[in-house]
Amino acid sequence: MAKKLYDILGVPETADKKEIKSAYKKLAKKYHPDLNPGKDTTAQMKEINKAHDILTDDKKRKLYDEYGEKAIEADFNEDVLNSYKYSWGSQGGSNPFGPGQEWPFGFDDIFGGMFGGGMGGARTQGFGDYGSFYDQYQPQPEKGQDLNADISIDFMKAVKGGSETVSFMMTGANGQSERVTYDINIPAGIKEGQKIRLAGKGGPGYNGGPAGDLLLKVNILSSPVFTREDMNILTTVSVNFTEAMLGTEVDVPTLDGSVSLKIPAGTQPGQKFRLKGKGIVTSKATGDEYVTIKVTLPKTLTDEQKDLIVKFQETLKA
Repeated sequence: MAKKLYDILGVPETADKKEIKSAYKKLAKKYHPDLNPGKDTTAQMKEINKAHDILTDDKKRKLYDEYGEKAIEADFNEDVLNSYKYSWGSQGGSNPFGPGQEWPFGFDDIFGGMFGGGMGGARTQGFGDYGSFYDQYQPQPEKGQDLNADISIDFMKAVKGGSETVSFMMTGANGQSERVTYDINIPAGIKEGQKIRLAGKGGPGYNGGPAGDLLLKVNILSSPVFTREDMNILTTVSVNFTEAMLGTEVDVPTLDGSVSLKIPAGTQPGQKFRLKGKGIVTSKATGDEYVTIKVTLPKTLTDEQKDLIVKFQETLKA
């Protein structure tokens, strides 16, 4: 005996559309051939698609519930069935079995009367020429599943943008694993965890539907020189304690090369200087670069240096 459509999806006969669609998505992930390499799940997927198509269509579901298994292969038309049910042999459309009498034929009798007994596609009195009532049922095309993958790009490419070649092992429509390579565009200023969508590069569609998309989650590699804070770039430069006290000029790395930065006398450890417009640049915004000063101290001193520092310390007490 054929398995009930509700049993195929694992839902009760009282299930609403939301429950049916949720069950369908879970089963599609479980049985889709693209996600089951080496296993022949085509038959299960076809059965699942058919159950989903019928039970999410109000008219088809109503007829299926009323007429049972035979309705699966029919070109559903409730008006046709009702017309046949109450008009057979009666041009006036009245019930030939009398008021209040039950229709004595089952669903098999209706289909046997329409198409059996050598009648073929003949026009039946009171029924009309409805053509190929037994046309094969075709599930509706559906978009394929979106697939996810991670990619890693270096810091400079993430902030400046550019092209990146990525390669993956994916399961093709034939169920075989194959390596695919794409050249993708990295937009300037892309952030950690953002996704790049490659339309039509995901799982194959169902029943002739379009392929899904491939979503690439971005992982940005760290830089030995820079860190990022939104649209701004942060870096650190070192000066010795005399340079911090007396002032100096240092070369500072930026995204576009080194620039000269004047360090004023009396600069404190951890003090920050802003380089306007030297941060991340996109079509929507421009960030700045912030330079943190690190003051380095000598680990050892000569006797002469110690004497000089002691004398300097005494001047501070005066």
